[in-house]
Parts: sequence; structure tokens; C-alpha cells
Amino acid sequence: MGFVKMKRPIPSWASLDEITAEVRQCAKERPEFKKVEDLVLRIFTLQEEVRMKGSLRPEDEDLKQSLRQGTALLGDLCPDLEVFARHVEALVNLLDSTGAQVVPAPELVLEFFQAHVDQLVDGLAGAPRVWAKRLRESTGLSPDVAQFLLWAVMHPFFRGAARSMIGDRDTHLWSGSTCPVCAAKPHMAQLRESDGLRVMECWLCAAQWEYPRIRCPFCGNEDQETLGFFHLEGDEGCRVQVCDSCKRYLKVFDARVLDREVVLSVQHLATLGHDAVAREEGYLPGSSLVLVPEIGEMEEAEETTERGENG
Repeated sequence: MGFVKMKRPIPSWASLDEITAEVRQCAKERPEFKKVEDLVLRIFTLQEEVRMKGSLRPEDEDLKQSLRQGTALLGDLCPDLEVFARHVEALVNLLDSTGAQVVPAPELVLEFFQAHVDQLVDGLAGAPRVWAKRLRESTGLSPDVAQFLLWAVMHPFFRGAARSMIGDRDTHLWSGSTCPVCAAKPHMAQLRESDGLRVMECWLCAAQWEYPRIRCPFCGNEDQETLGFFHLEGDEGCRVQVCDSCKRYLKVFDARVLDREVVLSVQHLATLGHDAVAREEGYLPGSSLVLVPEIGEMEEAEETTERGENG
């Protein structure tokens, strides 16, 4: 018997049309995102143009066994090196074309990715901040741009492998807090419109899995006294769920408030201001994914936060 498909109007494998619609909608809802709307859409378009070599699709029983055992599915990921090099070059040229000088030495960025592709495949999921440090030390990129570029480069290759392996099959047998495909720690989730269930989505490969709402995915804390959330004033659809036990946070988008299921990878980029406020409040991203400047480099945030208990 095959798996029962998860009931979600927009799957983790959103099409470019769905991504485009989400980018346009976010630009309408968030004026600060409007400034980078076209750039973000061009980045997603470049990612969509990447075509992966076929990854092995496990049989249903093998997939079930891996999910029950808590074993991440992704084994060897071997990007086509020619495709990989073209993708890196296209992204670097795109960022360079903005005139913002965010890539001071494009040739060094190209060299770094070509020299470290195998190590990135093996180690990025578990240590994005470590790799961002190595990238910026080799190229002069700022910390946030370095980590953003790591995601922009590697995401389509991991996503392609995950989609090939899982497709539309359910991952409900997975009980772990990390991604069932690549073992990355989560950074974002969605409270499903139909039943309020918390569905995590991997920032690196876009695989989705269910996880209890009243449990910290980073330390396992279930004490409601030390679990909570805040949202920015007038933006109740995006919660920043926090744990005072481990001082980590997770961004959660409430589809019941937003009246629709959203494309999380787009919403994440459209709400980096929430990450900045979380950092100012003393919380760190449990994923180690830092796409906003470090404390001390950020301008003072003017947003008002409203707090509540998780539920």
C-alpha cells in the first residue's frame, strides 16, 4: 500500500508560477520587501533552471523504514559540476549587477564554490554558519551575504534530490526534529490551515515533516512556561516561536491567520526583519542560519513586538 498524501494546497515543491505569485503577494503585503522583489524573483528563477541528475527514489518500504529509524535519507549528492559552475556564476553576476557591491571579489567566490563543492554537500546542512565564515574569510563577503549565497547556490541541488526521493509521499512516520532528508535543523514552519498542525520545512532541501507544536525542536523542551512567541505589530501571520530554555527561535507562519497556505521559502526571505528582532531580543536561530547582520551591525529596530504563549 502506498503512502497517503499530505493535504496541503501548496506542496513544498512549489512551481515557479506559485513562487512568483508568492513573491508578488509578499511585495504587496510588506513594503520593505517590495525593494528587492525583482531580485528575489530572479534568484528563484535561476534556481528553477538548475536541473539535477536523477537521485535514487527509495521503495516505499525502504522509505518507511528510514523514517521510522530516524535515519536521514540523503546519501551521496553529486551535482553536475558544469551545471554547478554555471549556476554559481549566474548568481554572482546577478548580485554584482545590482550595483550594491555586495560581492567585492566575484572571482574568489567562484573559486571557493568550485573548490569546496564536495565538502558543502557533506557539511552545509549541519554547519551553515561555519561555512559562511569560511566563505567570507576567503572572499570578503559580509556574514549575512555569505550565508545567503550559500543557500542560493546549494538549495536547488538539495531540493532536487529531496523531491526525487520523496515526491508527494507522506513523511508522518518521521518523529525527529531535523530534516528527514538532509538532517538540517529547521528555521521555519507553517501552521496548516486545515487543522493547525505544525509542518516544518527544511531551509536547505525544502522537505516537509510534522512536529508537535508544544515542543522546542532544538532542545525538546515542552514546558509551556518557557515556550512562547512574539509577532511584530500588525503582522500576526508570522510568529517567532521562542524557547527560554535554549534561547533559540523558529519562524512560524499561521495559515489560519493568513487565510492561505504559503510558500515558506519566499515568506522566510520576506520576513528577515523578524529574525533581526529575535536576535535583538536575545534569541539565536536554532538552524544556525543567519541571514541578517550580526548584533552590533544592525540598526536599531523600531518595530513593536507583542508576546504570547505558544498554543
